[in-house]
Amino acid sequence: MRANGLLALAGLLLAVATAIPWAPPAARAAAPSGPVLRLDWGAEPSDLNPVTAVDQVSFDVLNAVMEGLTRIGSSGQVTPGIASGWTVQNGGRTYVFHLRNARWSNGDPVTAMDFVYAWDQVLNPCIGSQYASQMRDIAGAASLLALAVPPTGCDTATAHTVAALEARLGVRAAGVHTLVVRLSRPVPYWLSMTALPTYFPLDQPLASRWGMQLYGSNIAHMVFDGPFVIRSWVPNAHLDLVKNPNYWDARHVYLAGVDGLIVTDAATAVNLYQTGQLDVLTQIPSQFISVFQRQAGYRIAPQATVTYLEMNVSAAPFSQPLVRQAFSLAIDRAALVRAVVQAGQPAYALTPPGIDYAPGRPFSPLVGHPLNTHAQPAAARAALAAGLRALHLHALPPLVLLTVNTTDARHYCEALQAMWQQMLGVTVQLNAVDAPTYLKLLQEGQFNLAFSGWDADYNDPTTFLNLWTKGSGFNSIHWHSATYDRYLAEAAAARSTQTRGQDLARAERTLLAQLPVAPLYWPERAWIAHRGVSGFVWYQTGPDFSLKGVRVSGGA
Repeated sequence: MRANGLLALAGLLLAVATAIPWAPPAARAAAPSGPVLRLDWGAEPSDLNPVTAVDQVSFDVLNAVMEGLTRIGSSGQVTPGIASGWTVQNGGRTYVFHLRNARWSNGDPVTAMDFVYAWDQVLNPCIGSQYASQMRDIAGAASLLALAVPPTGCDTATAHTVAALEARLGVRAAGVHTLVVRLSRPVPYWLSMTALPTYFPLDQPLASRWGMQLYGSNIAHMVFDGPFVIRSWVPNAHLDLVKNPNYWDARHVYLAGVDGLIVTDAATAVNLYQTGQLDVLTQIPSQFISVFQRQAGYRIAPQATVTYLEMNVSAAPFSQPLVRQAFSLAIDRAALVRAVVQAGQPAYALTPPGIDYAPGRPFSPLVGHPLNTHAQPAAARAALAAGLRALHLHALPPLVLLTVNTTDARHYCEALQAMWQQMLGVTVQLNAVDAPTYLKLLQEGQFNLAFSGWDADYNDPTTFLNLWTKGSGFNSIHWHSATYDRYLAEAAAARSTQTRGQDLARAERTLLAQLPVAPLYWPERAWIAHRGVSGFVWYQTGPDFSLKGVRVSGGA
């Protein structure tokens, strides 16, 4: 598909946007008295249990209704959350957090044991949290991360082993309101990770009674310690919030509530904003950016995000590196950004600009420009032919590209389909599914190619590079490289900042040489709000935004 055709499609969709009928979802609880923000979450949250949540929408919702030890402030700094303060001891290896007298939404006190219990669940291999590796730097966590669960599931012996290892974990309650955390090594960015949903506490008495299967599955099996609570949740329709009166900092929560729709169709979301039924579009669909750029309230928020293709290396044809290279060389990343994405940059590496390997030291210059930004059709066809010969194949088998079923994702994938057809003469079918099904198929390896991406959890290259290590819960393509893992291990043990940066760069270049993942672009967030909406805090790492300080005209 050529650029002018893509722009014509955008115009067609804009025309359709004003004609799509929409009705408010049924079974919606009455709105609270006071200022209410109306937004679109963009998709159904896959999992609202902080122990097992992985997708961005779930993180955004959890960030509104929960709080960890810390919270990220408006300029990206770490600020006190449930912890009123902390001290750092033992050369950066020990943190002592002092908890405030906070309460859960049901009135229970938030205690240090609530954190110990929650973190034990994250690291328990019988639970299977994909984000468990984010706690790898806690002393004793490595043993839990390395523990293999029998194919038949956790048995009594495994459960006993887990309990023994958790008893030696470097996390303990030194009193009701004192949490002590020991790390295996000093980690300069670790404190910021305590603001992530994975590090949130659980109300231990309730969570242990309900179990991890029920916790977070519906509002009857959730309690909240954050600025808001969920007042109504109808899957694939709406998820609404109301201010949490038990939140320790409720005086700085200015909204009475949030009416959150779950609208995956871009044209419908745009129509709702244009007709005044939404106060904000937190992500303008790419095909409408050129229109909204001329309107009041349009803004760009930086992101530390990369969008990429995952290639299933466990089966032909993408088990062959030359085939992976061919599909990457056939992508015109510059055209994809210019004509389709519109807000962002073509990715010539994995780790996006804005990520530092040490405070004030940008990582991108160490990696350079390993990937093509423009298509190289002759080289792509030659690599494909060589790859097929190596596989003893005369032609490619039927190929499927897996994606989440949103307008933007389908739009981007259709552009990729067109490039592969034009540059390689290859037809790739599209399988667009809802978010829970997408995650399931990804974990099961039921795909050839997957349109995916990653938002940085913290400001360090390892937030991207650790995804593809052996044992990572997010290594759904099951790609392994001893060289890659060695570079990352050497970076972790490096005694100088510069050596660490060079080791991380070697790891990234190793990944890009083998291309189990093919970076596509580094997006920027284009968003817009009506007059009277203020106080949005946008994050470059972790959840997308904070609703805590948002105001709507007429609010407090």
